[in-house]
Amino acid sequence: MTHRVAIALHFTLVVAMPSRVRLVWAAQVPAAMRFEVSSVTACPPVTIAQTGEGLFTLGAVRPVYLRIERTRVAVVCVTAQSLIHMAYNGGHYGHVNAAGRDVRGGPSWIRSDLYTIEGSADGVQDPDLLGAMMRSFLEDRFQLRVRRHADDAPMYALKVARGGLKIKPMAASDCVPESGAVPSAPPQTLEAGTEIPCGTFSGSRNGTLRVWDAAPVTLTAITSLFDLDRRMVDKTGIRDRFVIHLEVETALPGAPATTVIKALEEQLGLTLVSTTGRRSWVQIEHIERPSLR
Repeated sequence: MTHRVAIALHFTLVVAMPSRVRLVWAAQVPAAMRFEVSSVTACPPVTIAQTGEGLFTLGAVRPVYLRIERTRVAVVCVTAQSLIHMAYNGGHYGHVNAAGRDVRGGPSWIRSDLYTIEGSADGVQDPDLLGAMMRSFLEDRFQLRVRRHADDAPMYALKVARGGLKIKPMAASDCVPESGAVPSAPPQTLEAGTEIPCGTFSGSRNGTLRVWDAAPVTLTAITSLFDLDRRMVDKTGIRDRFVIHLEVETALPGAPATTVIKALEEQLGLTLVSTTGRRSWVQIEHIERPSLR
């Protein structure tokens, strides 16, 4: 049986500008790409401290992190600017530099107020949790309206290092099927080589050490891990999926490109080279504080 989904498109006249910035179209999100259940809660204004387990917590409340498990997502203690950056630019949680560069305009509270977002899309095959679903969530709960723009900018290209790739495409046994944990459960930092639940992406911090575990993911996923001075783009040409375990020793929240390159080359057999590419960014036209529930 063939299923068809009608998508209404809205186009806006594009006016040529000296900066080569142009407005691009946005599509309405179909009902199948909306969270079935979602919530927004505020984070208490307390000092971030490190726990004995190596996680960062807001006082004695809960860990600060992003957790994705197949059809569920939890983004804990994040600004509206960061949420917009993830949903519209494909940015990563906690990337303050990139969010400030690629999300422009809006009131000051979008960069200071912290929210915890939880959503589920049970029954949806391969849901776009941090893309289309998060965009519809922001439009509904934050009354967000944006204009998309694009221009040329310096970037880092992710490529295979001279010594070759040090990880192999994943086999069916490389990750462990799991019935599904509550998305707000603390992420577990795993030792290199340890099997991790299929469909999981998690990151943790311990002092200056950042650790990521993900399975299954393409190498493109690595381009969103680091808050560098420019965007990363995948130029490896490899479309296989992998189980990734990566550790980077760096001061928070950002990381020097040289530190990232060293970790990528030594652990994964990847590297970064300078390039130029097309960068998308958004201008906030309207946004409101959400009702908390």
